[in-house]
Amino acid sequence: MDQQLRTFLARIGAKTRLRKTIYGIMPNEFKYYIEPYLGGGAIFLGYKFKEHHKIILNDLCPNLISAWRFMKNPPEGSIDKYNSRDLDYLKEIYYKETEDDLHKLVKLILLHNNTFGGKAHPKGLLYKPSNPWQKLKLMHKYKNKLEGVEIHNRDAIEIIKENNHPNSFLYVDPPYETSDKLYKFDRTNFEELRDTLKNFKGKFLLSINDSENIRELFKDYNFTELTAGGQGNDSIGVNVRKELLIKNY
Repeated sequence: MDQQLRTFLARIGAKTRLRKTIYGIMPNEFKYYIEPYLGGGAIFLGYKFKEHHKIILNDLCPNLISAWRFMKNPPEGSIDKYNSRDLDYLKEIYYKETEDDLHKLVKLILLHNNTFGGKAHPKGLLYKPSNPWQKLKLMHKYKNKLEGVEIHNRDAIEIIKENNHPNSFLYVDPPYETSDKLYKFDRTNFEELRDTLKNFKGKFLLSINDSENIRELFKDYNFTELTAGGQGNDSIGVNVRKELLIKNY
């Protein structure tokens, strides 16, 4: 049976707290599950998929996708030396150059979970002593979850267009209007996204910030209003914010 897991990558605006709401809105039947803006993948990781589901995950951020690919094919090596909350020791690991894949994965985990603001900038300063071993010890579970899953590092619109099937369910969680400059790959062309979704043959569910502009762009679809609290140290992450779930079914 498919497992429900928590994300191993901290992201501002993560959907962990909204999973039950989103699962309650998702369609009951679909063959393809496509997530073109993967991020930390909270919705994918927490959903119990069936054997017939074909899963396609994508994100434009290469560092983030590298971490996902490592979790799909876990590197060999002992994880015990990474069992530490000592900040000085973690800094030594984080700033050291390496060709070892397990060390690279640890650096990516530290980058996305322990750098200031949760923004995962490659030159971000390590400041928080959370223990990477807590995530490494679950690598076998993430590997099982990702078995048979396609993982891409491409433009989201291309992924949507290539997987435009009547039996598809598309979960769309793009960077929000207010997230510019939070991440390197954080800009969304909402007009292009709207036009692409207009031609989508399957069902889609879009989670996005609530604004007059968003409401006007997607006025032809069904809205569910909600409020959410985020994660991270930036104001967009910790404040309660208004969001919309927009669907075409």
